[in-house]
Amino acid sequence: MTTAFMDWVIISSIGCYGVIHFLTLMFDQKRVANIYGWQTVTPFQTMIAFCYLAFGLLGLSAFFFKGTPRLALMITPMVLYVCTAYLQITNIKKCYHRSFDALGYIIANVAVPSILAGLFVADYCLSM
Repeated sequence: MTTAFMDWVIISSIGCYGVIHFLTLMFDQKRVANIYGWQTVTPFQTMIAFCYLAFGLLGLSAFFFKGTPRLALMITPMVLYVCTAYLQITNIKKCYHRSFDALGYIIANVAVPSILAGLFVADYCLSM
């Protein structure tokens, strides 16, 4: 009984909450900007949306991958880093702002998820 209630709380209050807020922040940006008193849609609003997506996927993956908490914990930073790299690339294209700092962040935001995924696959293959 307690486990079923805990699963319901995880999937509804963490998983669905994060995914719903991601969808709202990404696809209804002008209305959300107006609600919070922001003047225009900003890249930070998109970044917050990606944070909610990562948070929601953490809740959903913790529910669906109960036996492998590492996978649930890896999905969150992987989604957040890849989405952040995407946001940085689109801002560079839009603003024509090219700097070595931005390139370093993009490389790091792509490298960390790649390393995590590679280590997880290697650990999974070695444990078989």
